Amino acid sequence: MKEQLILFGTAKLAKEKRFDCKVGNFFKLTTISHPLIEDTCLLQNINSLSDVPLFSRPTQSLLQKWLREVHNIDVSVNPINDCTVYKDGIKKYCWDIYNTEFEGIDADTLIMYLKYEEALEVGLQEALKLI
Repeated sequence: MKEQLILFGTAKLAKEKRFDCKVGNFFKLTTISHPLIEDTCLLQNINSLSDVPLFSRPTQSLLQKWLREVHNIDVSVNPINDCTVYKDGIKKYCWDIYNTEFEGIDADTLIMYLKYEEALEVGLQEALKLI
C-alpha cells in the first residue's frame, strides 16, 4: 500500500501554519491556467528558498504526526457504527480532533466519508485551522 499525500488545500494551510518537516513532494504554482504541478524531484523542503511558490506535500500520516507532536492536536478517523447509518451496508467514516487546550472537537456526524483517507484529509484541514 502507498501512503496518501495531502491535497493542495491542505498543503496551503500547512504552509501558512509553518509546517517545516522535510518532504520529497511539492505543489508548485506555475501559471493561472494550470496552477498545480507536482514536483517529485525535490528532496527537501525548500519553500523559503525559491522564487516560485512551493507547497510541501507530506503524507497524511506525517502531517498527522506533526500536528500531534508539535501542536498537541490529535486527529483520528473512526468508522461509524450506528446501525441506522449501515442501512446500505457500506462502511463510512468520520473524523475527530482532540487537544488538551480545547478538549474535543467532534466532526459533524451528518458528514460521513466513504474512505478513511477522505475523512482524515478533512480532519487534518480542520486541525490546521485551529493553530
